[in-house]
Amino acid sequence: MARILIVDDDRVVSLLIESMLTDLGYEVAGQAKTGTEAIAMARDLKPDLILMDVMMPGGMSGIDAAVKIKEELNIPIVFISGYGDPELIEKAKIIEPFGYVMKPFDKTEVKAFVEIALYKSKMERKLGQANKQLNDMNLSLQQEITERKQVEEALRHSEEKYRELVENLNDVIYSVSADGTITYVSSPVESVLGYTPVELMGKHFTYLIHPEDLGAIQDAFAEILQGRFYPRDYRMRTKSGEFRWVRTSSLPILDDGQISGLQGVITDITEYKRAEDALRESERNYHEIFNNSSDAIFVHDVETGAIVDANKTVCDVFGYTLEEIKALEVRDLSVNTPPYTNEESLQWIRKAAEQGPQHFEWIAKNRDGRLIWFENSLLHANIGGKNRILVFGRVIDERKRVEEERAKLESQLHRAQKMAAMGTLVAGVAHEINNPNNFISINAPMLNKAWLSIIPILEEYYDHNGDFSVGGLPYTTMRERVPQLLAGISDGSGRIKNIVSDLKRFARPDSSA
Repeated sequence: MARILIVDDDRVVSLLIESMLTDLGYEVAGQAKTGTEAIAMARDLKPDLILMDVMMPGGMSGIDAAVKIKEELNIPIVFISGYGDPELIEKAKIIEPFGYVMKPFDKTEVKAFVEIALYKSKMERKLGQANKQLNDMNLSLQQEITERKQVEEALRHSEEKYRELVENLNDVIYSVSADGTITYVSSPVESVLGYTPVELMGKHFTYLIHPEDLGAIQDAFAEILQGRFYPRDYRMRTKSGEFRWVRTSSLPILDDGQISGLQGVITDITEYKRAEDALRESERNYHEIFNNSSDAIFVHDVETGAIVDANKTVCDVFGYTLEEIKALEVRDLSVNTPPYTNEESLQWIRKAAEQGPQHFEWIAKNRDGRLIWFENSLLHANIGGKNRILVFGRVIDERKRVEEERAKLESQLHRAQKMAAMGTLVAGVAHEINNPNNFISINAPMLNKAWLSIIPILEEYYDHNGDFSVGGLPYTTMRERVPQLLAGISDGSGRIKNIVSDLKRFARPDSSA
């Protein structure tokens, strides 16, 4: 649950905003009446979002307080104001707020600008993390020049996996210039509308809008460029000429303090629209859509959480008959460990009934004990005159597999880099050892040959003069010891040579050691 700090010197306005936020399911972290107080509370409470009045008493305006908070804490801020003075708005844009909303506003507008601000903040954090990962990888590449080709290939493979993960999201990311030209659209658009991103780039967005929705969407586009934004549901044309229902959430793009366009997310809600229409028409049509959905759909009792119905996809995925499903509890269809227990499922059901639609991931378990990842959407509905919770579950095992594979590849890359560094060190050590050992291995035989050549001279001297001292030892002792010492030197040099060969084999990139 997002925590929000309200900053407004008008107590009545603060209480009104608090009431709206609480009704929408947000937590009000606190309320401040001055800019100085706002800075202190932001430091202590670390809220997820700050709703800041522009004009504040006490010598510090809301804009001044926002500058300080952004520099120190980088907490997203949405300005709320009863003043439309262009000069004031220009001053506010300098700090690049997450929105500038004019008073008065209703609960729908509050929900819109809060959700979009939180979403944009979340995406910016993800982008920052992704940039940091890429920078770390690039630094590693520079340090491992000797293994550059291998590391570059591994990095490219990792980036492809990351891009594949992003592009396989169900939602479509897009951006549009201020004149309405599509400047970017992510690849999932092909699964939603049938167009490739290249086919849509450069086209005007109105090309895709249903004629009956066009006027309202053009008005909404103009409002977003003026700083007012909230989710919109409408129909978009597919490549085949059909129309699909989508929901868009957009934010203005600020370029040097100027709005240069907008960016946002398109969510395909066609299946949800169809389900709603079916429920309104009749029980027969409801069950027809219900059982033909590719999503696993459960129907729960609001009060008890009991499963009162399920569609055919549920039976196929979990391996139970409908009657068996209705006799089970959620704990029987999940791993039943926190946060995937009966108690947590009842909490989600109550939230959907009291606060509106809920979205979360869940680990399920089928009849054979196989674990299945689901992306669940909960919707409160009236079916046959009874309060029910519809659970739309989409299997996301493949997405989770991609995430795990990406993490595994990054770990493998890290290990490969460490082994490469070790190989370089070993090769250097082997080289340093090999040079002096070559000197030993070459000169030891020469010393042995020299010793053998002077033995007759020493023996003749010994025969005529008796024993004498050589290197501080009697000649008769040295005569036995020197050949042993020379043999030991040659043997030791050979052993060193074998060790160096082993080190060189270990240091080679294609070594199996």
